[in-house]
Amino acid sequence: MNLTTESRTSTLTVHPHDPYFFDHPLDHLPGMALVCGLLDLLRTTDPGCLEQPGRRLRLSLDLPTFCEPDQPVQLAAAPDGDRMAVRAHQLGRLVCEGWCEVHEGPFQADESLEPAAGELVHRHRPENVLISAPARTVALRRPPDGHRLAPPCPEAVIEAARQFTTMLSHVEYAVPDDTRLILLAVEADLPCELTWDLRLRWACTAPPRGRSLMRFDVVAGDEPRGSVGIDYYAASPAIYRRLRHAGRPAVGQPTSGCTV
Repeated sequence: MNLTTESRTSTLTVHPHDPYFFDHPLDHLPGMALVCGLLDLLRTTDPGCLEQPGRRLRLSLDLPTFCEPDQPVQLAAAPDGDRMAVRAHQLGRLVCEGWCEVHEGPFQADESLEPAAGELVHRHRPENVLISAPARTVALRRPPDGHRLAPPCPEAVIEAARQFTTMLSHVEYAVPDDTRLILLAVEADLPCELTWDLRLRWACTAPPRGRSLMRFDVVAGDEPRGSVGIDYYAASPAIYRRLRHAGRPAVGQPTSGCTV
């Protein structure tokens, strides 16, 4: 991935044989390339901001349409109060927008617990459900030296959450292997000082129907450290082909593309 930075703008290009972003054949630029590119742009505007102890990164990104693999992407970041508003455009189309914020202070854990599904405890009224939803956890694995995500960084935790979402879709909800999971949005609240002893904890939610949101607690031991949310759409091969055809612009002819 190559970033050419001028002020708070940059151009993102990804090599078609990049071993991380194109780990398997894709007909579009993966959403994680935009996530990584925008966080790298944030690093250029405030060097060291994502590595300082005691700081936290909060971000919210929407990915409204597909990004083509063979065209550069223009990235931009601008101050918006205490946040940085970030955007990515390709061929005149908005392909990602949102905000990032680096601030001081500990993680404020959500004290409200997701209740267990009523049908699992034979209760109809939500107020009668007295236990929380069952959870699943996975540990983060450290990639080898030289890997794009080898130093512990927010991108690694977000990618782990994306992979956990994919795995859960198949093993928990029997989503067919040929289903394409389209990344629509990412939310995260993570410490800037990260280590590899983290786990992702998922509270079981209702089976996905089309668009779904999975949320994960980031924990170290029993201590909550942050959270990640992955918003995605599960598309059958036929639906995916229709979405890609609708969202693929001709070079030099911008279009609104496909918003899911």
